[in-house]
Amino acid sequence: MDMVDTPTRAVSKKTKPRPRLRPIEWMQVFLEYLQQSGLVGEACARAGISRQTAYNWRDRSVAFRTAWGAAHEDAVDALHKEARRRALDHSDYLLWKLLVSGRPDEFAERTIVAGDKDRPIRVDHNLIVADLRRMIEAKAHGEPISPG
Repeated sequence: MDMVDTPTRAVSKKTKPRPRLRPIEWMQVFLEYLQQSGLVGEACARAGISRQTAYNWRDRSVAFRTAWGAAHEDAVDALHKEARRRALDHSDYLLWKLLVSGRPDEFAERTIVAGDKDRPIRVDHNLIVADLRRMIEAKAHGEPISPG
């Protein structure tokens, strides 16, 4: 009689082992949860598979890889929608981060480089702006102006 090596799952005393799902079955569960959560590990747990199984199938199946990408994009879109709602409601920082992601040329932090190629001096643009604001405030209140 031939013996076939089949993977087994560790079963705790409190839970019954889940029946093995066929790939088409666990893929559906995996993709639905990935779409909702964006979390690969959680989607794997819900589908009853290992991360390695998910990544192996993604590497060898164009259809699964495409569906995975779409599910991930849906999850990111949902996060973006919620971040936008929160930014507009009460978070200037989150609003700024969304602007940076949407228009990096206009809103991204910049570094000014001075000096020569052997000894560059990098200065954070935001520090310069903060110093200028502080000096303007000091002048408006009649206080002495001093750099940084």
